[in-house]
This record gives sequence, C-alpha cells and structure tokens, in this order.
Amino acid sequence: MAVVVSVPCRIRVEREYHDHSQLRESRRRLRLYLIELKPSKRVVPITVAAEHVGCHSRTIRRYIAAGRLTGYRMGPRLIRVDLAELDALLRPIPTALLRGGA
Repeated sequence: MAVVVSVPCRIRVEREYHDHSQLRESRRRLRLYLIELKPSKRVVPITVAAEHVGCHSRTIRRYIAAGRLTGYRMGPRLIRVDLAELDALLRPIPTALLRGGA
C-alpha cells in the first residue's frame, strides 16, 4: 500500500508500507516531528476565537472583513484566526491609576 502524506509545511512523504503497524508508526513519528516544527501561530475556528475574547462570532467576522484581523482560509469554507493576533488587538483601558492620577 503506497501512502502519500502532505502537510502544511510542504513535507511530502511517499513510502511503500507492507503492514498497518508500519504505517501507524510512521504516522506517529510524523505527528511528533510536526509538533516540533509547529509554527507559533495557534489558529482556531472563528467560534473558538469569539469565545476566547468573549464576543460573538459575527464580531470576529467583521474584524476580518475590516482588515483588523487576518483570517486564514482552510479549504473552500473553513476560516481560522490566529489567537496571538487576536490577543494583540486587546489593549488595556486607561484608568486613573494607569495615568498616574490619585
């Protein structure tokens, strides 16, 4: 059985496997390797991003449409958002203590 595995970081593995245990072990090693290569982006669905900051998913969609937030398309329908970029949008509200007032 020939198996081709393509992953986001453009690694292509093609190998002939004679039994399923070899295939499972190879996939396990590839997953561990990809975890080590995992980029700093933590992309999540729009609904998870909305729950993360406590707003509605339509707000996240509006931010993407306005260009305030980058949306990453996976396939024809799935849209993901980077949590680090979402966290960067959050900023503290100035208060009397932050401005140095009494």
